[in-house]
Amino acid sequence: MNNALLLSIHPEYARMIFEGTKKVELRKICPRRVASGDYVFVYVTSPIQMLIGYFEIEKIIAKEPENVAVS
Repeated sequence: MNNALLLSIHPEYARMIFEGTKKVELRKICPRRVASGDYVFVYVTSPIQMLIGYFEIEKIIAKEPENVAVS
């Protein structure tokens, strides 16, 4: 059974995620109990304030920001 995570994301970043132009979401704290194959439900913040969709987690990288290289 897959786990699910609800993330609150600003409208412009949520749009970029679903357009495919934003492929990485950085978080200060790594969510617990989620792994590759789990789902993230996206709640868009004000002014939209609604759940707009979901995506599947491809990979989780837990490192300090300065040590993360995205290709």
